Amino acid sequence: MTPLTKEQVAEIRKRAEAATEGPYSVIEGAEYIYADSFILDGVPGSLGFIDSPFLPPERNEANRQFLSHARTDITDLCATVEYMYQENDALLRKLVLYGDEYEKVEKQLERAQAKIEELIGHTG
Repeated sequence: MTPLTKEQVAEIRKRAEAATEGPYSVIEGAEYIYADSFILDGVPGSLGFIDSPFLPPERNEANRQFLSHARTDITDLCATVEYMYQENDALLRKLVLYGDEYEKVEKQLERAQAKIEELIGHTG
């Protein structure tokens, strides 16, 4: 699985921020999911969106986009998070293997930065 790009994550965030905040809830025994301003009518095997008469058309469209992408967005976000955990674990293993060397290089870098600042101070 290729992790989501920054642009894809931004698109998901945009859909989420444009949609009604909720809260969303399921009424036991009913075939409806209620949110603050809209209702999803449950047909066995699918959900149909009923626009809210209390929202402007663009808000209803934002809600439709958010809900219609939710299944794939959540799956893709979970896969990306799992990928990032794997990458983080790999980096931690490298840090454990090369930790001492990293610290040496970091100290050399600090000394070089101090020398640069010293030289800049002499020319200014």
